[in-house]
Amino acid sequence: MASMWPVDAVIAENGGVNFVRRDGKVERHFHTGSRPDMARLSDSLHRLFPELVPADDQPYRESSLAFRRLPDGNATVLDHLPTLGASGTVNSLWLLAWPGPWDKLNATRRLLAEEWGLDLGVERERVLYVGDSENDQAMFAALPHTIGVSTVTQHRLDAWPRWVSEGPGGPGFVEAADRLLASRDRA
Repeated sequence: MASMWPVDAVIAENGGVNFVRRDGKVERHFHTGSRPDMARLSDSLHRLFPELVPADDQPYRESSLAFRRLPDGNATVLDHLPTLGASGTVNSLWLLAWPGPWDKLNATRRLLAEEWGLDLGVERERVLYVGDSENDQAMFAALPHTIGVSTVTQHRLDAWPRWVSEGPGGPGFVEAADRLLASRDRA
């Protein structure tokens, strides 16, 4: 996304890594300063929960682990992560784990401050966030302008987006973008 879309930055893997476009090149920055040791967390989780099956895209992840969601037991895995010094969540596709306390919200605060000198607490009215699942709750809770694509309704959330699209995934994102662009045209 960072190299193909007309954006200045992308936060990925629940805040574990971000990509910033600078002078026509995309730079990678890890939340921990360097690529985290994913093997230790992966080994620990597989010893404790041998039923975990890595996601098809796991080889392309750099700061998180993704597993097929379990029919029962996602909460057990998530509840155990802090004992390993890790965090995790469930999104619309996967059970996710990463070796640290970060999330999308603190990664957003950090990126905005470091790259553009912006304080998210002060600038929150200027931010629109689109999400689809449980791992987006921190952003839904912190920001006044949030959109959930329709798959968000399949989750039990404590914090909900302000508006939910009719379409899921990509079509829901396009629906949100179309509404945003239409509102700019009216302004």
